[in-house]
Amino acid sequence: MKYGLFIFDFDGTLADTFPWFSGVINQVAEKYHFRKVSDEDSHRLRGWNVKDIMTFLGIPMWKTPLISAEFRKLMNHDIDTIKLFDGVKGLLSRLKEEDIKIAVVSSNSKENVRHILKRHEIIEIDLFKCGVSVKGKSSKLRGVIHRSGKQLPDVIYIGDEIRDIHAAREVGIDSGVVSWGYNDAEALKAEKPDQIYYDMNEIYVQNLSS
Repeated sequence: MKYGLFIFDFDGTLADTFPWFSGVINQVAEKYHFRKVSDEDSHRLRGWNVKDIMTFLGIPMWKTPLISAEFRKLMNHDIDTIKLFDGVKGLLSRLKEEDIKIAVVSSNSKENVRHILKRHEIIEIDLFKCGVSVKGKSSKLRGVIHRSGKQLPDVIYIGDEIRDIHAAREVGIDSGVVSWGYNDAEALKAEKPDQIYYDMNEIYVQNLSS
């Protein structure tokens, strides 16, 4: 394989949480007094970065930790309704057969992530770095890479959002993005990730050693 460490984002990359998120966002908006999201808004926002979305919704930075905590609490309540995308277990099993290290980096809670993975009988994850960080995803990526013992050229970070591409670039590692997550494929392509995938199997196929 091209890389010895695959770092995956969780929500929107491995776990199909967007339908759940769409179902609770207006409940959270009412509680924390930001703009509610219509179906039309939801489609449009998938092409935007996080900063522009927060501006559109009227969310000040100081509210972000409170809102994130509310989403995690609500997901914990609905945890058994969250499913992984088709093909996740097969992909992770194939990577482990190649002796690849696998990590999950997420702003979701470690409790939520582990519960969902366990329910789907996923045991292949070597490293976790979860929860909200004021330093952002790049700090989490650096921590996981350090713990893995891998060098930067041997690492790829795979996510579903524009900010995932930026975080990988900031750390100095390659980025891969999936087309089925929170940001749409055209918005992701415009940011020039190293790889883009249109189905789960492409993550494996595109990274076979030549």
